[in-house]
Amino acid sequence: MAKLTNKDKKLLRQLFNPVMINHFVQNVPGTVSDEWNSLFSKLLGVNSKSIPGKGIDLQLFIDGSASYHKKRAGIGGVFYKVKGDKVSGDELFIFSEHIGEATSNEAEYKALIRGLDYAKQFDCGSISIKADSELVVRQVNGKYRVKNTRLKKLHQIVNRLLSGFSSWEINYIPRGQNKRADKLSRQGMNRED
Repeated sequence: MAKLTNKDKKLLRQLFNPVMINHFVQNVPGTVSDEWNSLFSKLLGVNSKSIPGKGIDLQLFIDGSASYHKKRAGIGGVFYKVKGDKVSGDELFIFSEHIGEATSNEAEYKALIRGLDYAKQFDCGSISIKADSELVVRQVNGKYRVKNTRLKKLHQIVNRLLSGFSSWEINYIPRGQNKRADKLSRQGMNRED
């Protein structure tokens, strides 16, 4: 077998994350997740216990982008695995999606919702979320009231999803520290329907 480059390994981690493995199990008759995890282990030459999933702690960076004039919005996010107090440098999973027409704040909430949905599929224990929307972070943390009717609905979904984690935190970060999620959300916004 040819030697895998770091980029090859990164692509394999993206392909064999728990979200995709669930998809494979549902769409490839007669397979179970352990078989897909075993294949991943063989391809990367790693112990199956090092495969992402089941009770891991995650860090999630999210962002939403919207263009009022183009009537387009997108969301993006990137997951990192947390080891002890440190975040691994390797991206565990990314997402980038076009969501149609939405305000910037709606896009930020929808990015958070999508990220939490994916985190549930990773079956993670705790999650630390980083976002550059001060409004969303303060609303989720209960420091600001949610007045907008459409945001109230999204806020309720976020609260319901967060209640399923053993522990969680969401913190504001400056846009400059959220470049990867920002890029992914802009790619989603500019993607064709």
